Amino acid sequence: IYGWGKLLEGDTRLMGTMTDITERLHATERLTRSEALLSHAEVISRFGSWEVNLEKSEAVWSNGLWRLLGYNPVEKSGMIVRSELYYQHVHPDDREQVRQNFSAFINTGVPGHTDHRLITVQGETRTVTSKADVIRRKDGKPTVIVGSVADVTEIRSAMRQLQEAKTLLNETEVLMGHGSWEFDLASVQILWSRGMYALHGLEPDLPALMHEEYADRFVVAEDQGKIRDLAETVLAQGSDVEIEYRILVGANLRTLHSRIRAVHDDQGRLTHFRGIVSDVTLLRRYEAENHQRLQELNQSNADLEQFAYVASHDLQEPLRKIGTFTKLLAERHAGSLDAEGRAYLERMQGAAHRMQSMITSLLDLARVGRNEQGAVHTDLNRLLGLVLSDMELTIDQRQARVETAPLPTLPCVPSQMSQV
Repeated sequence: IYGWGKLLEGDTRLMGTMTDITERLHATERLTRSEALLSHAEVISRFGSWEVNLEKSEAVWSNGLWRLLGYNPVEKSGMIVRSELYYQHVHPDDREQVRQNFSAFINTGVPGHTDHRLITVQGETRTVTSKADVIRRKDGKPTVIVGSVADVTEIRSAMRQLQEAKTLLNETEVLMGHGSWEFDLASVQILWSRGMYALHGLEPDLPALMHEEYADRFVVAEDQGKIRDLAETVLAQGSDVEIEYRILVGANLRTLHSRIRAVHDDQGRLTHFRGIVSDVTLLRRYEAENHQRLQELNQSNADLEQFAYVASHDLQEPLRKIGTFTKLLAERHAGSLDAEGRAYLERMQGAAHRMQSMITSLLDLARVGRNEQGAVHTDLNRLLGLVLSDMELTIDQRQARVETAPLPTLPCVPSQMSQV
């Protein structure tokens, strides 16, 4: 209760009034709480508000706006300022544009917003967005403008980074021959990435194609049924799938591999489909060429084996005769030969035996690709002695000297090790 009283002059009477101000106090308390809440909101959200009296060219700033500009709001709270002070904090490169926008806003009265940079008292540059509205008299003349300024430095920085990442992703998709898309079941809309447009030779400002139109326009006739069946299966089952199909882009035939993932919400309801499409034309071409080369190599190996078999068969018959006659000569006429003759005969027999082994190894070598020739433990000292015996004439003719050291016994293919 608020009371007021007055003692009447020349009288002993007191006159006064009593007023119930409960609601007024409650309203004052609510206003105080609202102002405190607004102040906290300005701190948390990094924004401030202002009011400009056009007739007096004066402005009132909230604590949040003082704080954005780097001032102590306690010292500046409620201060009447000139509008020019705000322009002094606007970045020089943005100042003229902000003035023009503000003048245009006053003339048109259409609510709007503008982005610009501010320089704080401490010299820090911040990016802000400003919104305003105009209050007019009954005759339409603007008298007061109210507005807000929000610090969006971090938001704009994040948006730039996001745009840079998106640009990098788009360029990577185009360079790598990839594309991606997303289909929203609720809106029945599909979005294509830039790489998806590039794969199909389309400009990115064109609308993305739904699967029916896509199949009719790009997919070769033999694969169109595959695309339509896949769409029905995916919608019915809501599961992840993969598909490979061919498209015609102009006169170019391309093979695409697509991986489709079903996206569900927290309740398990199917909401989206996302897909990644890769151009595997060159990969499939290389695979086909490699397969063809492998077949040709297998045929060449078969031909080589057949040749080795025929050659070894044709060579073995005269070699057997040489072996037979040298054996008969040794058995029947060795006594009529002197020591040197018998040595020559032994060499002939040894050479014939080794020649037989070499012919057999020729066939084994042709079968190396089939793993029919296994490694065995071999005394390399004995193997080296046989090789030197075969090359004895060559060594003598060239007057070469062969120096050897003790060699181990190793698992190897003797015929191949002899060639080494």
